[in-house]
Amino acid sequence: MASYEFEHDWPLIPVTDPERIRKACEVTGIYPYPKEKQAWVSKYAIKLYHEGKPFDTEELAKEYDLRKANGTLNDVFK
Repeated sequence: MASYEFEHDWPLIPVTDPERIRKACEVTGIYPYPKEKQAWVSKYAIKLYHEGKPFDTEELAKEYDLRKANGTLNDVFK
């Protein structure tokens, strides 16, 4: 098992400046989901976690897109 050490200036401060976030997204190519999509994925992931089922948030994001197109977003929460 690998051991990793990280050095941080504590406490860590969240980045909230929209310009810095935009630049970081451009550099990494990773963009956050829209708020509605993120909320649905999080809610579904928590549901699956509490049910003891495995999940992959990227797959849940794909399922969100399919369910949104089909109009079945809330069916998983019934």
